[in-house]
Amino acid sequence: MTDTNILPTPPGKILIQPYQADGMKPRMGIFGLGSMGCLIARAVLDSEYEITIAVDSDPEKAGQDLGSLVGRESAGVRVQESLDEAGRECDLFIHSTCSRLRDAFPQVSSILESGCNVISTCEELSYPYLRNRELSKRLDSTAVDLGVTILGTGVNPGFLLDALPAFLTGTCTVVDSVHASRTVEASLRREPLQRKIGLGMDPEEFRTKTERGEMGHIGLFESCALIASALGLELSEIRQDISPVIADEEVRTDFFCISPGQVRGLRQDLAGTAGEVKIRMDLEMSVGAQDPGDSVRIDGDPPVDLFIRNGLHGDRATVGRVLSSIEGVMLSTGGLITVLDLPPSPRGARGRLFEKTRLTGTGRLL
Repeated sequence: MTDTNILPTPPGKILIQPYQADGMKPRMGIFGLGSMGCLIARAVLDSEYEITIAVDSDPEKAGQDLGSLVGRESAGVRVQESLDEAGRECDLFIHSTCSRLRDAFPQVSSILESGCNVISTCEELSYPYLRNRELSKRLDSTAVDLGVTILGTGVNPGFLLDALPAFLTGTCTVVDSVHASRTVEASLRREPLQRKIGLGMDPEEFRTKTERGEMGHIGLFESCALIASALGLELSEIRQDISPVIADEEVRTDFFCISPGQVRGLRQDLAGTAGEVKIRMDLEMSVGAQDPGDSVRIDGDPPVDLFIRNGLHGDRATVGRVLSSIEGVMLSTGGLITVLDLPPSPRGARGRLFEKTRLTGTGRLL
């Protein structure tokens, strides 16, 4: 199995074209160099963007060259343990350290106060008002005052179970309900995620940790709220149930050996109600998952039934979502925004891209 931390550079140039204002590319910063932060940093280094600063609190990473740390050529950027005045030499930071906003808040605030835009993979930042209303108001006020923008995004939350369903509802004249589902083959994912879903645990330990709020994927509540917001729907309740997926036989990953009777993954089921159930979400992340893929079903007029076979690779797709959001964030008017506030193409569709395009083939419509 491929370790996502040592993915080779794909052939050809990256398709994301750097946003440029007045002919200048934004100066990028990386805040957090865990497994996801390293993937993002590597992708940015492989693009035409320029990284001017990198921050990680791990003293073993401090002082290392960023390029060498993430498996690329020397980047001429030394990792520093904290953000200082050097942050003012940056236009936009990509922040990737944690899932909870209360943990990310001091870090994100320090980035904003240095006058930089922020794109964060913090799951609760995808719709932060749901659980962290006061912290969200403080971040929004700071960002507006300083004329910068902060966005929480990724693939889940940030796309598959929220932005994509919300976009698809735009094809319907009537929407009765939305059902978004994601089934992930966890053996292909990085070790931190495999550990987070409880691989190899005793079922009772899993249930105990679930009751303490220590198990499960963060972000489903936020995804449900984003869809409801897109529909103009006020939900009375969002309920989530988490259960273990138990192994019937021995299964292995690069990091775990799971015996029969132990946990091989988890399942999360969520329902958003407004008088009756309007939004359903299912997430299964397990080793040996059956029929992995991502789906959106909308009961409405017309109905929608979309299935992405095998599903999007969460780590790679998160990197793609982060990079593709840079232009929208740089063009935003400021404040704390969500993925629903960004247009699919911030620059629109201007004719300059097609000035040299030839139309060939047959047919009189040419």
